[in-house]
Amino acid sequence: MVQIFIVEATGETKELGIGGKKSVGEFLDTNEVFIIVDDLSHKCFLWKGKNSRIRSKFIGAKKSQDVRGQVGLSYKVEPVDEGEEPDDFKACLKNVPVPGYAKEIREEGEGPKFLKDMDFNKPEKIPTAPIPSGSSSAQAAAPASSPAAKPYTTSVQNVGPLYTGEDVKGPIAKSAPPADYTKIMETLTGLETPAGYEREMVIIGSQTFSIVEKATAFLGQRVVKKEMEPIGSLPEGVFFAEGYAPRVLCENGKVLAIEFLKKVKGAADRFPAAARSGVLSSSKPIPALPPAAAQPTATAAIARPGKASATPTAAPAKASAPATAASSASSKKRPPPPKLPPEIVPPLPEEPGEPASEVQTVSLKDHLAKMGPQDLKKAFGIRVEKKEEVKKKKK
Repeated sequence: MVQIFIVEATGETKELGIGGKKSVGEFLDTNEVFIIVDDLSHKCFLWKGKNSRIRSKFIGAKKSQDVRGQVGLSYKVEPVDEGEEPDDFKACLKNVPVPGYAKEIREEGEGPKFLKDMDFNKPEKIPTAPIPSGSSSAQAAAPASSPAAKPYTTSVQNVGPLYTGEDVKGPIAKSAPPADYTKIMETLTGLETPAGYEREMVIIGSQTFSIVEKATAFLGQRVVKKEMEPIGSLPEGVFFAEGYAPRVLCENGKVLAIEFLKKVKGAADRFPAAARSGVLSSSKPIPALPPAAAQPTATAAIARPGKASATPTAAPAKASAPATAASSASSKKRPPPPKLPPEIVPPLPEEPGEPASEVQTVSLKDHLAKMGPQDLKKAFGIRVEKKEEVKKKKK
């Protein structure tokens, strides 16, 4: 089913081909703009001729959206220029237009569009505002035989407020009774503040009270009395009561007052100092750390050949069992250091008590220079050849 509308210069659309035998393609004109509704492809084609006016193109773009609103939002508006028609548009050109869901768009109630069509002798209707039935002016205008009143003299009377709240039923309409500040203050005064705290501010209903100290002198003695006085003006904003302990006074399921208690400086705390610091007190002593494992050290005494050692050998210190196991597991058994031959050991003092400054020391270089080939071979396993023997081997 296909419908075709022509876009007029007045901003209206007119349906074509109703009851005729012409196809859609026979209605197209190069000087006009048309809206074609194709139910098969669910599209609203906006066909624009090559010689059509720009005004008609803008009007057609707006009216095509109105036509889409009539047939349904599932339809898609697709603009088509003359000479660039797609295949689905060419397929609907052979169909004969028939009535469908889309209707002509007419500007109703705006009168003629041109001055030549206007009738200036006909009086213009002036809209009037509706008159309430309960007003006195409505009773005066009740007889139908009387001539109609002038529309400009008609007025609407406002009788009373628009909303009085009388029809509202429920607990919302009932206002809460005012709080008895005197009774609540007497109750708060009779309450004892907790140890280590003092009352600083009280909220009763919508009023806020602060605690004020008033001092009086009598016969040389100064008497301080604390009283609650309302705070005149409160600052705007949201505040967090940090450092205060709130205490709520409730009675008969309602909150009467809220106290803000502040901690007195130097007052005893609820918990001991160890608990406040995060350290739990315990009667069990803290076990001491095991002593560090002593490294086994030994001093080897260098003795002359044929004599006992004068310096005693230090025994390794006994370490604890865990330290010994750890050291034995971590360190492997090392080979003993090489022993020097007795010929190159420097001489030691004759007596153990002789000062170390008088000990005669001989350098290894000088000692090796004095040794012969047999001594070197015996001490180090080195064979020293003379120059003459080396020359013979080379020859």
